[in-house]
Amino acid sequence: YRYHRDVIYTIVGHVQLAINPFKDVLVSGSNFIMAYKEKILDSPHVYVIADAAYGDMMRGI
Repeated sequence: YRYHRDVIYTIVGHVQLAINPFKDVLVSGSNFIMAYKEKILDSPHVYVIADAAYGDMMRGI
């Protein structure tokens, strides 16, 4: 279901999975970064993981 809608990221517990769709899928770019920073999008995405890791690193966690 998700694969056919080009939703290639999903969360399983504490793990994020990315499925290779074997085609170009629009899942990156400045518009995605801004949408996640402004909390417009809340679906799983590599930007969310990277932002959380960076935030934890800066807080010394």
